Amino acid sequence: MNGKFITRAYYRLREIKHFISKHSPEWATKFQNFLISKVKPLSSHPQMERIVPEKQDPSIRELIVNHYRIIYKIDAADIGNA
Repeated sequence: MNGKFITRAYYRLREIKHFISKHSPEWATKFQNFLISKVKPLSSHPQMERIVPEKQDPSIRELIVNHYRIIYKIDAADIGNA
């Protein structure tokens, strides 16, 4: 994963936590940790989730967690190396 992606993802995660914390700060922290736990396996298994249907590009994948759609791009070098 490159730094640009990580920075962008971090800020989006903060926005989600901030939105949820307006109603429940405790749940916001728990949900943030839950999302992180779902994304962590992607660093060692980037192809484990499906290709984004509307893109049909093997490097663009999606992970659905509750009603959040997490879209990520894997390095070309990792495609076909499952």
